Amino acid sequence: MRREIAVLAFAAVLSYLAEALYSPFYAVYVENIGGGIVDAGIAWGIYMIVLGTMALIVARFVDRLKRHAWILYTGFFIASMLSFSYLFITNIWELFLVQFLMGLTWAAVNPVWDAYYSLFINKRSAATDWSLFEGGSRIANGIGAILGGTIISLFGFKGIFVLAGSLNLLASILLFLKRKPLSLVY
Repeated sequence: MRREIAVLAFAAVLSYLAEALYSPFYAVYVENIGGGIVDAGIAWGIYMIVLGTMALIVARFVDRLKRHAWILYTGFFIASMLSFSYLFITNIWELFLVQFLMGLTWAAVNPVWDAYYSLFINKRSAATDWSLFEGGSRIANGIGAILGGTIISLFGFKGIFVLAGSLNLLASILLFLKRKPLSLVY
């Protein structure tokens, strides 16, 4: 397995862990800021629809820009700042805005991450290389759900948003430090 695969997979796993800290408890968080179950659905829907729609549009712009490594680590950094911003949300409209911005951020990052990962895959061990990401992200989701519930019960939602932001920041720093091998390729 190439070192770039391990770095990309680890960064993605950190991000999946960050999101899994709060996603199972998202509706409770929305209620804590004055929203309801419908608002939770709308907020998560905004995130997913913006991410899905904009990925189709942003990817074309990203390909023309030719700054893929920069987009990758900057996107993870922006995601970390947006994770920290949950600490300051006081109403549902602010949450909708953060979800919109998070969708835009991952719409730029995900296609770039996928492109890099595909470029570095070893054809003889493609299934193993993909299993590192697939297995790692599912394990991170499970650990995140368990940790998230525990952290919320001990420290409240602020604790998970600090940890989620820190995990995405760590992923951004890791990608920044490994940017040279990435920028040589793409």
